[in-house]
Amino acid sequence: MVDSSSRRPPLPPDDLALLAGLPPPELGAAAESRIQVYRKMIEDMNGYIFQLISIQNTTVPLHATLPPEVLLNVFRHVSPTRRADIRLTHVCKLWRDLIHRTPEFWADMLGAKAVASRLDYHESNTPLSLTTFIERSSPAPYKLNLYEDLSILTKIPSHISRIYSLSRSWGPTRYIIWRRS
Repeated sequence: MVDSSSRRPPLPPDDLALLAGLPPPELGAAAESRIQVYRKMIEDMNGYIFQLISIQNTTVPLHATLPPEVLLNVFRHVSPTRRADIRLTHVCKLWRDLIHRTPEFWADMLGAKAVASRLDYHESNTPLSLTTFIERSSPAPYKLNLYEDLSILTKIPSHISRIYSLSRSWGPTRYIIWRRS
């Protein structure tokens, strides 16, 4: 018995006609061209599926009956302590949008050693960059424990006034540089 799940559908007749009779160098180039077309189609389809899932998620009773203000208040009381807590932003588009607008969540993430020690200090505007977390924490005050040199402070001049505790870690030892009283 042949496993039907391992059978591939035949190429569309247009592709077969395009490839028929081509010499090997041209055949390879034509096949590569069609591969790129199909990859783009798959990418587009994945985008459509993602958008449809987002629309479908908006119909979940929690989202349909609970005002966003209530969820925002819940997210303000979440105290993330580890990097995995960022998975809350992966639940659905609504949660992601709301958490991105919850400065307390990001300020708490900055204060969590397990998170701050793994942030990217060199790149800006990436999802796990220190500057992204600091910008998302605005206007909330935040604690900053640096794991690299203090030069990062030159990248965030408009956010320095919100720091209420600044420390620097060297290996397992943490030194408090400054703390607002």
